[in-house]
Amino acid sequence: MFSSDGTPISIGFHRSGYTAAQLRHDTNGLILSGINQTEAANLVVTGDIVSNKISSTYGQFKTIGIEANQTTGRGLNLYTDGTLSMPSYGISFTGTDTFGIHGYVTSNWATYLTMDGPADRG
Repeated sequence: MFSSDGTPISIGFHRSGYTAAQLRHDTNGLILSGINQTEAANLVVTGDIVSNKISSTYGQFKTIGIEANQTTGRGLNLYTDGTLSMPSYGISFTGTDTFGIHGYVTSNWATYLTMDGPADRG
């Protein structure tokens, strides 16, 4: 949305009389920024993020976290859409009681690199 003069509409979130964050709609979509339009702000999401693309204006993410407090195999899927279980091609940190141990990895949790598909892949 834009105002009648064509400038983006924004919502400011204030704390102790100062702007703590801004949420605004611009030609690039919805933008969350810090105390001014050039400063980054943290985004914490409870629930799912559904998107065709997640990117950073700054060219890199500082961190990407995947909740691994269950032994479902959730992880980073490198080939298809994400699932709530072990990815076919990806990386997962999950419980060995569900997905097994290998070699010297005998504790409760392990990191798995998965490549599950045709024999000529990998």
